[in-house]
Amino acid sequence: MSDYAPDFTILETLPRKLPGLKNVSVCGAAPDLSISTFVCTLHDLETLVVPCLDLKAFNHLCRLPRLRYLWVMSTAPPRVPPRPRDLPCFPALRIFECESIEAAPNLLGQTGRSLVEFSLFARRWRTYPTKQLFRELYAALASNCTHTLLEKISMGSDDLRTLFCFRNLVHVWLNHTVAVDMDDAVALDMARAWPCIELLAFPCDAAHRITPRMTFDGVYAFAEHCPLLRYLCLLFDATDVPKLQLAPEGNKHRRVSQNTLRYFVVEYSPIGGQRKEWQRVANFLRSIFPALYHIEATKPDSSADSDAQASAAYRAWMKVSDKFP
Repeated sequence: MSDYAPDFTILETLPRKLPGLKNVSVCGAAPDLSISTFVCTLHDLETLVVPCLDLKAFNHLCRLPRLRYLWVMSTAPPRVPPRPRDLPCFPALRIFECESIEAAPNLLGQTGRSLVEFSLFARRWRTYPTKQLFRELYAALASNCTHTLLEKISMGSDDLRTLFCFRNLVHVWLNHTVAVDMDDAVALDMARAWPCIELLAFPCDAAHRITPRMTFDGVYAFAEHCPLLRYLCLLFDATDVPKLQLAPEGNKHRRVSQNTLRYFVVEYSPIGGQRKEWQRVANFLRSIFPALYHIEATKPDSSADSDAQASAAYRAWMKVSDKFP
């Protein structure tokens, strides 16, 4: 057993030895006061990762002209009182990451104006957040972040429509314990709302599968409205395959082809196990995503997903995958 413990006394002298520090990352269970006192001595910061901050340190950071990346690892950061909109507040901040969904709406009120990327880490959540917390978070994003600037969101998900105002999103990774319950109408609205999207992922926990309401019509919406999409991960019902449209070029009923998607992760999507059923799935996907290179399904494990239906679906998806290079 190691008796090593981090020595944070170096923080008391480090600013004098290196007065122009620009990139700082402090990890470990340091005393809150030591970290915050140290942060308040730094004036040239560009990136900062810290386990905690008090209100004084946060107010100091919000005035720094070059701070562009901030990650606060604390699950209980300070509550920050509102600042007048005309006062400078994190003028250069582009990326903000935090680990408290309860505190995120309040912090976004100060950090959100110039954000390009926002991430919410769930690694230390003891219980999964409620729907109300997610609604408050999404509302804070929509009201505090500039709709034409924000490009990347990574976090848990629930009420997705609140995020449709961000027209320039290129990367959305919404991780949920339970798969996102999205139907074809929501998928269509999402595809229309995010025409610049390149990566769209809704991974879900293996132990909490749901019966998906989205069908191939929802999947097709992304082919029709997201020409730049190259990576897609979602759960949908693949048991009912639409007929291929062989109408002439220019016919309004002809299905479009999206030539950018390369990777499609289908999670635990149900699919017919008969040969003619999975072949129709492969043919339809090839018709709307002709550049598709790799299809991946989540393999059931022996504990959470031992039921025969999930195993049969996985085997069918592997046969579909074999049809793609």
